[in-house]
Amino acid sequence: MKKTRIIIIGIAAILFVGVIGLLAYMNSTPVKLGKHLELGNNYLAEQDYEQAKVEFEQAIEIDPMNAEAYLGLAEAYVGLGDYEGALDVLQKGYEETSDEVIFTQMDEYRSEWETLLWQQEQERKVAEAETTRKLEQEISEYIAEIPVVRGERTNPVFTYSYLQEIYDERLPQLYQYLEMDISEGTKEHICFVICSYYLSVNDMEKAREWHAKREEHKEKSEYYYNTNEVVDEYGRSIYRQEESGYIEEYEYYENTGLLKSIKAQAPASEGDHVNIFYEEYQEYDEEGRVLSSMWYGHYGNNDKFPEMPYYTNVIEVTHIYSDNVVYDWSKGSNTGVRNNKPDTPHKWENGTLISYDDKGNIISSGEWDGNASGITK
Repeated sequence: MKKTRIIIIGIAAILFVGVIGLLAYMNSTPVKLGKHLELGNNYLAEQDYEQAKVEFEQAIEIDPMNAEAYLGLAEAYVGLGDYEGALDVLQKGYEETSDEVIFTQMDEYRSEWETLLWQQEQERKVAEAETTRKLEQEISEYIAEIPVVRGERTNPVFTYSYLQEIYDERLPQLYQYLEMDISEGTKEHICFVICSYYLSVNDMEKAREWHAKREEHKEKSEYYYNTNEVVDEYGRSIYRQEESGYIEEYEYYENTGLLKSIKAQAPASEGDHVNIFYEEYQEYDEEGRVLSSMWYGHYGNNDKFPEMPYYTNVIEVTHIYSDNVVYDWSKGSNTGVRNNKPDTPHKWENGTLISYDDKGNIISSGEWDGNASGITK
């Protein structure tokens, strides 16, 4: 009996020592380190990068000299899209271990990160360009709905009061567009529209202010602008020449945007003749619409082709406005020379009418006999 008890006690002692030894082994540094590394690699394989970070960080706490732990932790950071964090980990790991594998991995991640940043920058630029394109398309469509009045003022709809009402509604949005991230060319166009409005209602100080802003944006823009045009400080066109050689010169009533006259000259070509036109706007109504004008045309008899006939036309035009219709009555005459002899003078009278919708767009036109709908010449 006593012998049996001794045997049992011995076995228990052996087991106790074994358990203690096993526990000691299980809690030894190499085993704990290996466990964290194994778990970390398993989490990497499962793409559970947050848990992988936890395991590799614990591995580094156990053994700050373990290169595998730094490499695993850096890979977890990359899996989370944090290249900067990964490079910080590898830098620290290289300083601790001087391991060349870590140094090589740093170079690879740095290269990947630079490529990623470049791709992201390109994607950002593409997205910004698309956003700007859509915005500028919106602005273009918005401006297309706004009347821009320059030149001859014979549209019955575009009165001072009508234009002021339209722009009182539209100007705030145009100002907002100018504050947005859009091209200098689009900003220049917006300033042109605003300047045109102030010219159309004869607010010359505002016109000068917005023409100056337009010029600022034009200087910064990459767009091509017609350099064969001369404008004054208010943005009024004074002189314009086309590539064909066609020339126009403009004169305005003092301190207004109202045209006083236009002189135009078409170039001569071989076998052809010079055409010169001059139109004088004599009178406007209280809403800024032309009431009467004189048109003069001179054809031919230039120095290059003296044998060509030439004519001089004179046309007096009266404009009458009723609702959205303008009635024009023209009285014309011409005199000329053919083969160095006076040609038979000719005189005529005729009328036309043009109808517009409420936005100032032409919807129909035709002849007018001088008496229609209570309107007489």
